[in-house]
Amino acid sequence: MGGWDNSDMPFRWLSCILFMHLCSRNLVMHQFLLKIS
Repeated sequence: MGGWDNSDMPFRWLSCILFMHLCSRNLVMHQFLLKIS
């Protein structure tokens, strides 16, 4: 069971990083739109 958890960890980290990247990109886009209007 431990080995399975170990192999699953990188995927969890990747999805977390991807999620944070999308959130930060949306935040930047939101501020950019606010600056335009």
